[in-house]
Amino acid sequence: MSFLSPITNLFSPRGSKKPTIKSEFLVFPPANAKGGTDIDPSKTAMVCIEYQNEFATEGGKLYGAVKGVMDTTGMLAKSAAMADALRAAGGTVIFAPILFKADASDNPNKGMGILGGCAADSLFTEGTWNAEFCKEMAPKEGDPIVVGKKGLDAFPNTNLEEILVSKGIETVVLCGFLTNCCVESTMRTAYEKGFNTITLTDCCATTSAEGQTAATTGTFGMFSQPMAADEFGKKLEFAKLWVGYEKKMKAEGLNPTAIAAFKYTFEKLTSGVSLNIGEKDIQPVDSLPTYDSLTEEKPELFAKTVMLKLNGGLGTGMGLDKAKSLLELKDGNSFLDFIAKQVGSVRETTGKPLAFMLMNSFSTSKDTLEALAKYKDLKSEGLPLEFVQNKAPKVMADGFAPADWPENPTLEWCPPGHGDLYPAMVGSGALDMLLEKGFEYMFVSNSDNLGATMDLKLLTWFADSGKPFAMECAARTAADKKGGHLALKGEQMLLREAAQCPDEDEAEFQNTDKYKFFNTNNLWLNLKELKAAMDKAKDAVLPLPVIKNGKTVDPQKDGKDGREKSPKVLQLETAMGSAIECFPGAGAILIPRTRFAPVKTTNDMLALMSDAYEVTDDFRMVLKAECAGVPPDVKLDGKYKFVPALKELVPNGPPSLVGCKKLTIVGKVVFASGVVFKGTVKVSNSGDEAKELAAGEYADTEVTL
Repeated sequence: MSFLSPITNLFSPRGSKKPTIKSEFLVFPPANAKGGTDIDPSKTAMVCIEYQNEFATEGGKLYGAVKGVMDTTGMLAKSAAMADALRAAGGTVIFAPILFKADASDNPNKGMGILGGCAADSLFTEGTWNAEFCKEMAPKEGDPIVVGKKGLDAFPNTNLEEILVSKGIETVVLCGFLTNCCVESTMRTAYEKGFNTITLTDCCATTSAEGQTAATTGTFGMFSQPMAADEFGKKLEFAKLWVGYEKKMKAEGLNPTAIAAFKYTFEKLTSGVSLNIGEKDIQPVDSLPTYDSLTEEKPELFAKTVMLKLNGGLGTGMGLDKAKSLLELKDGNSFLDFIAKQVGSVRETTGKPLAFMLMNSFSTSKDTLEALAKYKDLKSEGLPLEFVQNKAPKVMADGFAPADWPENPTLEWCPPGHGDLYPAMVGSGALDMLLEKGFEYMFVSNSDNLGATMDLKLLTWFADSGKPFAMECAARTAADKKGGHLALKGEQMLLREAAQCPDEDEAEFQNTDKYKFFNTNNLWLNLKELKAAMDKAKDAVLPLPVIKNGKTVDPQKDGKDGREKSPKVLQLETAMGSAIECFPGAGAILIPRTRFAPVKTTNDMLALMSDAYEVTDDFRMVLKAECAGVPPDVKLDGKYKFVPALKELVPNGPPSLVGCKKLTIVGKVVFASGVVFKGTVKVSNSGDEAKELAAGEYADTEVTL
């Protein structure tokens, strides 16, 4: 006899017959239960329990018992506001009163407990003022009213379930009286029937603060999603706005992963939660392993590794409408030329077919592929040269509606930050493709960083470490104080960007003695670990911190320096380096400054064009040794924010900056050929017309033209 037999017999009458199990109780079968689904207002019902004078109005027999908690939570006003908000969003508001005959003959258990009290004190007697709805929460036209509620749970022997099913309700939102009695009883049943169940913690009340707390912080969390009215209101607002975004993104042909990724960032914005990372939440990283300590090289790892360049940026902040990587830097070579030559150099010197790919954007793909067509051997055998990252709608700063710019609809869209690497790899199929072809590691860097090339020592270190993720960091200097830095939250590394720093913490954020390391955006990924993390994440979206960047819908109409101003928008972005906090065991390594030479502004571009940087035999752009690891700090007048204006500053070629610590330009200036700056120099022109700075050496001086 099986050891289960005695147990089975306990549930079988006389041990001979299995019990009959009714399935009618469930509204949604287990495979289709709605718990945890997103709120769709059209499929949401707010069930308002016993908003009757007996409880809610002075003169009611139970008013004095619940008044204290009602006053503390402000539940009547909040309940009315949430009901109005749900109606406005297209949802359903249902009222569930409890009513008894005068003789309590319909009271299901009048001999004991709370129902016994209802009978003894003649509570909620039908036809009396006490049983009527309170004026603050009276049903409005079209609101269904539950019939038949005699007990604590609003489901048994009533038409509540019939109403919910007939209206296609998936999410049930509960509020009312008593928190730890009728609301809780109804919550348990709604949960077990498969509804997505929400309880509004400050839209219900009971007879004591202790009872209220025990329910809202205890049992509510076991059978529902407890939330305050304000949070629920924000979720409704998000749901209303999301309809327009989803329609727009689907019309644009974006894949489900791209839509889910933007939905995650947009919900973070509308939730009202702080997107900041404050000082109290983090600690500095004191030390890192160093590149200089690496010695081992394993060339066989090249066969398992792909090098990826992120090339989605237009450089709109520099006045460009094409890929920033098309900009010419030195000797007629653009960023893309240098990258192609770097890849060729690695393949030639190692004798290994280094796999190479680009992540382009909708704005850069065509021009990039045309520019690289001359490099016939750049494309790796069996791999596409590119996959295209997603795009995201810009958000109107006022009201959070989708940006609308009929004069140039393409400006309604933006790249969603380089954190889009992860959903783009999933949505495009690139991640699965690389794994199927046997690739295990990926080295990622920005196309505007010509110091970031494939390095066998780093690859070997990463592969041997077994880490899922690693970040190349450089030592922060005064020139880097406004950039993101590495930090710790407990034992886990994280990245804090400037946009995530509260204003009151700015001084500490810029303290380079405290926060010593910054992210170069040179990253190493274990592709198998990435796949596992993406499979585990909801909708294949890593929970990265969201960065909110204020812009104008047309970047060249920013209202500065006399330029026309277009409407303000928000661009929601994530940083790929911030994924370091999503991988337990992730690490970082300190690299020499030679692996970091990016161009984010015309200030950077002028420095890179100058003799402060040189091109190595393997086509890397590196800071000259004379600079001692610190690039010149260039501060150009706002008039030179855009590349065309920069060219007006240097029509005769860039000045010498190899000996310059800091260069500041104020006003309209033109450099003659042969200008040399050393130390700290400031050049000013207060006039309306441009003036030329003559050839010669300018050392630790201020020049007024």
